[in-house]
Amino acid sequence: MEVIIPSKFVKAEININKGDIVQLTTEGEYKPVEIKGEKKTVLSFMMKLASGEVKEYNMNVTTQKVLIKAWGKESKEWMNKNLKAWIEKQLSFGKKINVLVLAPEGAGDPFEEVAVEEEEIETVHAD
Repeated sequence: MEVIIPSKFVKAEININKGDIVQLTTEGEYKPVEIKGEKKTVLSFMMKLASGEVKEYNMNVTTQKVLIKAWGKESKEWMNKNLKAWIEKQLSFGKKINVLVLAPEGAGDPFEEVAVEEEEIETVHAD
């Protein structure tokens, strides 16, 4: 038997998997959090998972950009719409983690679409 430690939060590949269809059940709110000793503000929603369970979801900026492009900046417009889960491993804080991005059901891979749209940022400055 696999032992799973319960959490009130959405966790990629634990209670949400790539391809799952989910819905945001609230319009969200900004909440203060502390991550590795640094105080930040996150955009938090309640999400209905494919299992029917409802958990807290802190939305990353990539998902925010995808949903703004699809339905505009008013988060209440994102509620109760079918969203497909995309999960990809990315480097963060020196280790690979599962990154969860949501996109409208039927949309293409948000990791590819957002990467194409990102403005170019200079990483090396030459004098």
